[in-house]
Parts: sequence; C-alpha cells; structure tokens
Amino acid sequence: MATNSEKLKKKRIVPGTNSTKLMNRLKDQLAYANPDGEQLNKNKLLLIANESEIQKLNNKIENSIEDFYELQNKTESNQEYSERIFNIKFDVEVF
Repeated sequence: MATNSEKLKKKRIVPGTNSTKLMNRLKDQLAYANPDGEQLNKNKLLLIANESEIQKLNNKIENSIEDFYELQNKTESNQEYSERIFNIKFDVEVF
C-alpha cells in the first residue's frame, strides 16, 4: 500500500510536468526577437498557478517524510526546482 508521501508525490506529477512544459515554452518564446508579450504573460500566470500548487504539495510531502536524509534530499530538490521557476519568471519580467 502506498504511503501518504507516495500518494502526494503522484499527485504532484501533473502540475510538475505542466510547470516544466511552461518553463520550456517561456524560454522558447523569450528566444524570439519579438515575442508576444500577451502570450508571455499568460504563460507566466499559468506557471505561477502551478508553482503555488506544487509548493503546497511539497510542504505536505516534506511534513509526511520521517526519514531525515530523505527529507533533506527532497527539500534540496524542491528548492532547486523553485529556483528554476523563479529564474524564468524573472526573465519574463525583465523582458
């Protein structure tokens, strides 16, 4: 039977995948000489919504992990992903 942590990780797959796709789409859009600002903003807002959902799930996952080393690794992984999201949002803002 799956643990609570495993269930939450599965639940996080969809917003995580969507966020990765949005980040890649935003990077591609920013690579164009004259990207569509409206579309950039729309994708950024979608990314922010996914980021919020991911953060809530990450907090629940971290609270459900009892093993210290697993918790430490998961926290570091979550932080790295959050930094990627922050960086792409910053790139859109600078545009």
